[in-house]
Amino acid sequence: MTELKRMMRALLCLSLFVLSLAADFRYDLLSTKTPYLGPVNVPLAVSHPDQCRPIHFNYLSRHGSREATGVNAYSDFAKLAARLKEAAKNMTGMPQWARDWKPPGDAGELGELSRYGQEELYNTGKRWMAAYPAVFKETYSSNKYPVVSTTKQRCSESAVSFAMGLWEGKGHLGKSNMQPFSLTTRDDEILRFFDACPRYKKMTKDPKVKEPAKLFIAANGGPIVKQVSAKLGLPPTFLSIDEVESLSSACAYEIALGRDILHACSLFDQDSMTILDFWADLTQYYLKSYPNKLGWMIAAPLLNNMLQTIETVVAGATVQKAYMRFAHAETVIPLATLMGLHRDNLTAEDSLDKIKSRTWRGSSVARFAANIAMVTFNCSTPTSPQDFRVKLHYNEQDMKFPGCSSMYCPLKELQGLYNVQRQIKLSDIC
Repeated sequence: MTELKRMMRALLCLSLFVLSLAADFRYDLLSTKTPYLGPVNVPLAVSHPDQCRPIHFNYLSRHGSREATGVNAYSDFAKLAARLKEAAKNMTGMPQWARDWKPPGDAGELGELSRYGQEELYNTGKRWMAAYPAVFKETYSSNKYPVVSTTKQRCSESAVSFAMGLWEGKGHLGKSNMQPFSLTTRDDEILRFFDACPRYKKMTKDPKVKEPAKLFIAANGGPIVKQVSAKLGLPPTFLSIDEVESLSSACAYEIALGRDILHACSLFDQDSMTILDFWADLTQYYLKSYPNKLGWMIAAPLLNNMLQTIETVVAGATVQKAYMRFAHAETVIPLATLMGLHRDNLTAEDSLDKIKSRTWRGSSVARFAANIAMVTFNCSTPTSPQDFRVKLHYNEQDMKFPGCSSMYCPLKELQGLYNVQRQIKLSDIC
């Protein structure tokens, strides 16, 4: 099956999902549980200055769409399903599906990558190969093309899915001429820096971090509770806002797991999803992004690793052509913040207009399979030797390094931009 056919199939599946919902439902209003595939996700059209040639692909990706990660999530789903089933005995207006609701997922597969997530990563790998064939043209070796992930199944399987798309047809195994590849898994301060910082781990349990989100939903959640209750044929006060949040999460997992009929999603329209999306974003933003200095400073080892990789390449000290890493939202969000990307100021008092126009969105910063690519170019000429530049892609879209003079950022300029950030040591701040 060609890449175009695969992409069209994925888009058709997502279109069928959306058609089963309210006309104004937005599948991209699911904060960090937003799926990666979508109409905007077309094959990359990469152009660059004539004298420049890509020499290295430096990559970080979040894992793809997955099952819920916590036992509590499935427990909450089960409790809610039991409440709905009990209420159905006395409520004649409940939808049939809600009377015997089967929550999405499998408690025996906590956090595992879904089939939909596999396709997200597979297709992303295909597109990057098409975008930068010159980088991947050489015969595979693990020294030239290292692939690294954390030890979580969803990350290692994401790495495998990506590499299968990247190198399909480039090897000699099977009908698809698959290329065997080496995958290294490890949990270190580069990809799981959040586990290497005791101060940060303690902070995640501090109720103050969630206070802005709590204030926001207390002021804005009431109408949503009434709306969802009405769609379920229940009294206005039957559900709590936490149960509505569980239904919103169930909606996200219905999509992530590729369900044909999206029952939970049918309860929400665009306005309610906008509020719930921002509620989820506030929690992520205040813990892992700009308001929490420690929450993003801990990404310094990863940023330093990525820049050192580039420096080693341009020094001619390695045969490496690409370095591909697969990790978590907890990896991507702090790194993006440390780099100054998606800069914004979110508060619990933000108006609906500001919420809709904000820059920082979990669905953009760290959706399932979110990715950051730094591509190094050799732009040297006889009159301008040692001219190396770095181009930034975020979720396969061009993005300028903040503060850099060009989309193709001169390496020396890039090094200067992040010199202070690279001096941060976990041993000093954790």
